[in-house]
Amino acid sequence: ALSYQILSQVAKERGCFVCYGVPGKHRESGFTIRQVVLDDSGSLISIYDKIHLCDFGDGRETKWFRPGERLCYFDCHGFRVGVLICADMRHTELSRELALGRSCDILLQPAAFARDVTYASWQSFVECRALENQVYWAAVNYAGPNFGGSMWCPPWVDGKEKVTSRLGIEEMVVVHEASKDELASVRADFPFLRSHRERADYKGP
Repeated sequence: ALSYQILSQVAKERGCFVCYGVPGKHRESGFTIRQVVLDDSGSLISIYDKIHLCDFGDGRETKWFRPGERLCYFDCHGFRVGVLICADMRHTELSRELALGRSCDILLQPAAFARDVTYASWQSFVECRALENQVYWAAVNYAGPNFGGSMWCPPWVDGKEKVTSRLGIEEMVVVHEASKDELASVRADFPFLRSHRERADYKGP
C-alpha cells in the first residue's frame, strides 16, 4: 500500500517508530478501524484493530466497521507500548490488561475525538487510566477546530510539577520523554497495584 511505502521510508530516514491509521480488512467481511506499527527500520511489527466500537456522540462506527479481537503491544527501546484507539479508553479492562497483564509502560491512544458531548471528559479518562495503571499515556488526536487537544500524561499527576501536557488545535510535532526511573519511583511511592484483585476475587451476596 502507498501509505505503508511512504511511512516505512519516513521511519527509516528518521530512525523512529511510526503508528498510523488505515481501514483494515476484517477476516470474515467488512472493515476494521486499524492502527499499523512500523519499527525504526521501517518494518511492519504490529497491527491493532479497534475492539470497542463507538455508537454515541458523533460516532456511528458499527454501521461501517467490525470490532477487532486481539491486543496490540510492542517493544520500543526498552519500553513496552500498548495501543488502543479512541473510545477503547472507556473500557477499564483493556488498559488494565495491557498495563498489568502485558507489562506495558506506555499506552498510545490514537483518536479521532470530535468536540461532541463526550469530548469534555476525555482528559479525565486519560488521567484516570494513566494513574490507575501507573503508565504514561499518549493521546493523539486529529488537528483542526473540531478536534485537537492531544495529551501526554505521566504516571502520576499532582497538579504542580507533574501535569498533563495538552495541545491546541494546530498540527504540530511535540517531543515528550518517558523515564524508567519515573515509572519505578511512582510505583514505589504509590504501591496500590500490589493489592490489585481480579473481579472474580470479590465476594458478596
